[in-house]
Amino acid sequence: MKIDTTQNTILTAAKQLFVQYGYEKTSINDIAKAAHKAKGTIYYNFKSKLDIFNELLEMEVEAIIKELTDKRIYASTSAYHLSERMKYYLSHRMEVLYNSPLCRQAMMEMYQDKDEELCDKIKEIRMYIDHKERRFFSEVCNRGRKINILPRQVSPDSFADMMIMVLKSLEYQFFVQDRYNELKKTYDYTLEVLVCNTLNSRHSLSPL
Repeated sequence: MKIDTTQNTILTAAKQLFVQYGYEKTSINDIAKAAHKAKGTIYYNFKSKLDIFNELLEMEVEAIIKELTDKRIYASTSAYHLSERMKYYLSHRMEVLYNSPLCRQAMMEMYQDKDEELCDKIKEIRMYIDHKERRFFSEVCNRGRKINILPRQVSPDSFADMMIMVLKSLEYQFFVQDRYNELKKTYDYTLEVLVCNTLNSRHSLSPL
């Protein structure tokens, strides 16, 4: 969706309200007032409050994927080992999500399951993220097998599915239960112990 000036004003005002008050407690009237627009103008540009939230969430998700993709490319130059690439990605991934308020809010909405239509849209976006990450983890597994860090018996698809399951479990602790600041240092230390000790190798990865 191409965003014009009016739509951008509405989205900016709506995002501030969603972050401050949450999806459920924010109304179209609130958005119109914050954007200094008539209620009819809001409905002319967006079908509903859900439509506005979806647009904002999709924009934030695309920014997350771009950020992680950029870091992946940076971390896959010849100066980095597979273990370092994995550790950096897994640590930075959680940091990026923490700094993405609508995504964190979407996770809470999904677990609370209050609005079926909203939850269906969030699940759809989540599947899109999972698809992107599944490709990344499958590639990591393939490279690990190629340079004999991981045994051939490890399936790239199973490896990717397992990583996503583990990360989703951690997301619940970090973002739904709001324990990110409490657990982040321990999480990074655990990555150092588990990832580096398991995957450490003298082989380096060529760029993607």
